Amino acid sequence: MKAEIDRVPASRAALALALPTHGVAVSPDVTPEAIAEAALIQGIAVEVHKAAVSLGLDDLAQALKPAATAITLNGMHMFVMTNRLVALFESAGIPSSVVKGFGLAQLTRANPFGRPATDMDLLIPPDRVVAAHRLLLSRGGSLLPGYIPPDESRAFSVLLRLRHEATYGFEGQSLDLHWHLGSARRILPTTKDALARSVTVETRGFRLPTLGVHDALVHSAVHWRMSGFRGLKYVLDLEALRAKLSPDELSALQPFVKRVLIVARKLRTSTPQAQPTGWVPRSMWHQAYNGLSSNGRGGIIDTRVRLASLVAQLRDTPGPDRLVVPLNVGVGPALRQYRRVRGL
Repeated sequence: MKAEIDRVPASRAALALALPTHGVAVSPDVTPEAIAEAALIQGIAVEVHKAAVSLGLDDLAQALKPAATAITLNGMHMFVMTNRLVALFESAGIPSSVVKGFGLAQLTRANPFGRPATDMDLLIPPDRVVAAHRLLLSRGGSLLPGYIPPDESRAFSVLLRLRHEATYGFEGQSLDLHWHLGSARRILPTTKDALARSVTVETRGFRLPTLGVHDALVHSAVHWRMSGFRGLKYVLDLEALRAKLSPDELSALQPFVKRVLIVARKLRTSTPQAQPTGWVPRSMWHQAYNGLSSNGRGGIIDTRVRLASLVAQLRDTPGPDRLVVPLNVGVGPALRQYRRVRGL
């Protein structure tokens, strides 16, 4: 814990440099190496490097240059791969929209290739999942293992994720195929609405559909909260998206999303000294959490099926149709009971 707490001043300095209004003095007690490490951990290395260059912080700029270059080149590669996937789905009559990744970076960053990405995320209609699955397999893709648990030991996390996405290997990259934006159904927009409100972003002659500003903000807020507020890159995302919405649009946001925006704004103005890197104060964590619905998971759909029978059903369903089992079968009460029994 001591090592994590010691990195907090460096994380504060990195975030201050990454924000568009950077201009705070960097404490001499924080070394360029520490700031560079914090920037990498927090996913803001490209922005901190750019600020270091503009402010003449040569040691910091030098420390971050290799990472910033590598992140940008990887972003370009992921951008090309995402274009290929969108075109592949379009040729098969499967509408899609980019979630996170390049699409979000285009809306929130000066360098659209500078937001770190380790995979690609695409949203498609639920009734096109099996068609997309078979299309990916026909082009050499594969559903990554681990989605059907051999017993109940991993059933909670696996089934919760299978309510909305599955991961594929495709041409050496990882693709998260979403048919819903997440498990917090009462907060997140429906797939139909998100696809209808998608916007087209253009870079270097390529055009990609991605979530609209409102939906990107709501999804980013939920994703950041559900990940435990890890990654200061979400502060940059949420602040940039917030600035694109009108006062009326901001006022109409759900209380949960507003509370997460408060967390981002407070982190922007003062990163706590006594908190591990990437986390917010516990009192703020609880404040944001209070916006969730009473079941604690943002509204998982109710069901009458038991967990054990659903696990068995998934195991016994052959081929690509295995993916459609969770689509129309809610797993909420069974999972909640499972969490209580397992103490989760």
